Amino acid sequence: GIEHPDVTIGAVLIEMFGLFHRTLGAARFDFQGAGLTISNLGSSGDDGLSIDLDDVEAVGITWDDIDPDATLPDLAYLAIGSKGVFGGTPDQPLGTLWMTLTDDEERDLEFTADYSPVGSTTQRLLIFDDGVLVGDFPGQSGALARVPAWPSGCGQELVDIGGGTAGFWPEWPDDVTIQIVDGPAIVGDRMAILAEDPAAPIEALSTFEIRAADIPSITLTGAELPAPGLLGDLNCDGAVDFFDIDGFVLAVTDPAGYAAVYPDCDIMLADCNGDGVVDFFDIDGFVAIITGG
Repeated sequence: GIEHPDVTIGAVLIEMFGLFHRTLGAARFDFQGAGLTISNLGSSGDDGLSIDLDDVEAVGITWDDIDPDATLPDLAYLAIGSKGVFGGTPDQPLGTLWMTLTDDEERDLEFTADYSPVGSTTQRLLIFDDGVLVGDFPGQSGALARVPAWPSGCGQELVDIGGGTAGFWPEWPDDVTIQIVDGPAIVGDRMAILAEDPAAPIEALSTFEIRAADIPSITLTGAELPAPGLLGDLNCDGAVDFFDIDGFVLAVTDPAGYAAVYPDCDIMLADCNGDGVVDFFDIDGFVAIITGG
C-alpha cells in the first residue's frame, strides 16, 4: 500500500475512509498506516476534527485505545457533536456528548449529554448487549452513566420516535459494566443516548465532530455510513415478507435467542411501531408491513 509521511495540515479538507475530514482549532493530521491520527490536541477543548456527512441517517466512527497506559490526567475528555437538518433548516447544531475522566479514585469515564440546541432537556438512555436491549432509562439529565473503560468508537443515528430524534451511541469491543447514575449497574457493550421530545424533527446528519481536551492524540481506524435497515426484515434477506415471521416472533419473545439465530441482523428492525422497544406492541405494525396494510 501507499506509505504516507507524517504531515501537518491546518484547516484543510482531506479524504479518508471515503469521507472528508477537516482539522479544528490547533489540531493536525498525521497519517499512521491505515489510520488517521489527530494530534496537537491541547486543553481548551477546541481542537479536533469535523467529518462531512452530506445529510445521512447514521454514522459510525472507530478509534484506537485512547488511554492504553492509563496515564491521561483527571478530567480529560472527548466531546462528540454534530450538525444537521433540524425542523427543515440545514446546518443546525444537534447536541453534544461528553466523555470525561473522573477525578476520583475510580477514574471512571462519565457520560453527559446536552441536546438543548434542539430544545430537549432530558435524554433517554438505552443499554444494549450483543444487539439486545437490556436497559431503558427515560427522563435522564445531568450525569448519565459511568463506565470503567473508554469506548472503541462512537456514532450517531436518527431514530423514528416522537416525530424524529437522534442519539449518540458509544460502543465497546467487549462487555463493560455501565453504572447508571442513581440507578443500577448493567452489563452491556453499547449505549444509545437519545434526545427526548425535540422541539422539531431531526431529519439528517451533515457534520460529525470530535473535540478533545488533555488527550494528546486520537487515531481513527474507521468511519462508515451504515446502510439503513429495512423495517420488518428480521431474517436479513433484503425483503419484508412472510419469511420474516419466525424471526419477528423470536425477536419479540426471546431477544437473546434471536441474536443467536440471526447474529448479523438488527433486532430493532422489529420495532414496527417506532417506540424504541421491541415488544408485543409491534405486532400490529409488523402485520401491516408484511401484508401491505
